[in-house]
Amino acid sequence: MTSGQIFRHNSRLSSRLNPGLTSPLPEKDLLSANWLLQVLPDFGIVQLDGGRAASIVAQFEQLIDTPLLRWNSTEQFSDYAQLLADALDFPSAEYVYLQHRLRVWAEQSAVLWILVEGDNIPNEQLVELLRFRPLSRSGQFAIRILLKVSADKQRDTSFAPLAQAIHERVGEPLPVKHRSYNPDRFKVYAAYLLILVLSAASITTTWYLTSQEKSALAKTEDADDVLPPVMSSNRSQSQSVETPPLQAPADMDTLKVAVVSIDPPEIDTPQIDTTETDAPETQRPDIQIDSVSQSEISEVIALIERWSGAWQQQNIDEYFSMYSSGYSADKTMSSNEWRSWRTARLKKPLWISIEIGPMAVKRGAEGELQGELTGELKGELNKELHATFWQLYRSAGYQDDTLKTLVLRKEAGIWKIAGEINQEVRPLSQE
Repeated sequence: MTSGQIFRHNSRLSSRLNPGLTSPLPEKDLLSANWLLQVLPDFGIVQLDGGRAASIVAQFEQLIDTPLLRWNSTEQFSDYAQLLADALDFPSAEYVYLQHRLRVWAEQSAVLWILVEGDNIPNEQLVELLRFRPLSRSGQFAIRILLKVSADKQRDTSFAPLAQAIHERVGEPLPVKHRSYNPDRFKVYAAYLLILVLSAASITTTWYLTSQEKSALAKTEDADDVLPPVMSSNRSQSQSVETPPLQAPADMDTLKVAVVSIDPPEIDTPQIDTTETDAPETQRPDIQIDSVSQSEISEVIALIERWSGAWQQQNIDEYFSMYSSGYSADKTMSSNEWRSWRTARLKKPLWISIEIGPMAVKRGAEGELQGELTGELKGELNKELHATFWQLYRSAGYQDDTLKTLVLRKEAGIWKIAGEINQEVRPLSQE
């Protein structure tokens, strides 16, 4: 399918078309439609407001030369996932499966235009618009939505998550809801104002009294530092009372006091050497991590495309030729034992479908799976490439979505699969 042409032109689609596309429409609405065409790839969802929405939509459909897919009730589609699966001919609307298929679809630069008239769709269903927003390789939204909802519906709190994700609106602004005069409400506001005034007055009075008490207390403390004259005269009189002198004993001259000086015994204490000694530093070799070149990325993508193609075609010899010599995915099996076991697994399904999602290629030494490594091991990993991607596997009796990392090493100048790591497996059905 080409960009923009993704619908099946059947009777159901024809019933969704907007008649009268060739009728003359206002110039102002044409400008709005042109603006929508520019901003929708970057925003994904734009809201239509007011009575001009129908005219803007008609102009927009003329510009893109493609009818918009319309969703206006849950009777038409039970939910948004079902709408996408039906429009894109996907066999299932299951969440994980749909997410992966949409990623692959968006990578092919496909585009889907949708007009959502949400007045008859519950807000819980409208919020689902945020769950499926795949991006193209250029970083633009592949699903582009014109959303039309009433003002009352937008004021509902359940609409808030979607409202926060809408950054642009076209058409007339929402009407402002004016409140009529209500005497009872005025009385309540007056009572609130009176309470605030009384509270402020009480706080001011308390502060003033507290400051006065502190000032009086400070003056009293200063007065206590100076003695009054009467107290001074009484104190002097009480100090002038004569007391008889002490008589020294007659034999004072003969009294001798022996002062003995006792020195503490000397104790030999061991001397502790407090000099810090530095432990010898372990010198770690600094391994330079090479960047992944564009030619290496192209070689890796080509290898994985051939590998998934051989798997899908159940071409045993071609499939095993992608792996390094002596490789076994199971440590309990030899290479020959693993290949025999794997051959039986490859031949079992009647058919196999493999889809590869967007890929990230890193040098092995900087891969997230290795952690912090130094020395010889890091130097060896520098020779590896790690390709990480989501893989959708489908067969007659089983399907899953797997986040996989392939470890690649060169043999005789050709990249080979030296490791296969399933980081996350999400079964979508069981055999």
